[in-house]
Amino acid sequence: MEENTYLHVLILDDEVHSLQLIQSLLLPFPFIKRTTAVQSVKDAIVVIKEQAVDLLLLDIELMGESGFDLLDRISQPAFEFVCLAATKEYAYKAFEYGSSGYLLKPVNETELFACFQRLHRFRPFIQPLPPLMQQEQPPVNSLKKQSF
Repeated sequence: MEENTYLHVLILDDEVHSLQLIQSLLLPFPFIKRTTAVQSVKDAIVVIKEQAVDLLLLDIELMGESGFDLLDRISQPAFEFVCLAATKEYAYKAFEYGSSGYLLKPVNETELFACFQRLHRFRPFIQPLPPLMQQEQPPVNSLKKQSF
C-alpha cells in the first residue's frame, strides 16, 4: 500500500454503544475512507470476503463467541488488526495472534490516537493524525520536525 492510501476500517463489537463510540472517534481521521460496523463474527467474515479491509478493530469478548474465533476462520489475514477488550486478560493471546495493538474499552480518543501513531511507525500506510487535529499543540515556535 502507498502512504497516501485511504483505509477501510472494519469494527467488530457486539455492543451497539461501543460501535457508535468507536465510529465517532474515527470521524476526525482524514485517511479513513470508510468504516463498516458489524456485531458478529459471521457478519465480519462476509464483509472481509466481499470488501478489501485494511484495519480491523476487533472486540475479543463477543456474545457467544470471541474475536479469536474470527481470526481462527481466516487464514493469513490481509489486514492489520487491533484487539479491544474490557480487561488486560487477553493481551498476551492477542499479540500471539499477531495483533498490532490492544486497547482497553471503553476506547478513548487519546488511546486511539496513540495506537494509530504506533501503527504508522511500522505500517506507513496507516497515517498518523496531522498536528492540527491533536488535542494539545505546542507553541508554533517550538515545533520540531517529527519523524514517525
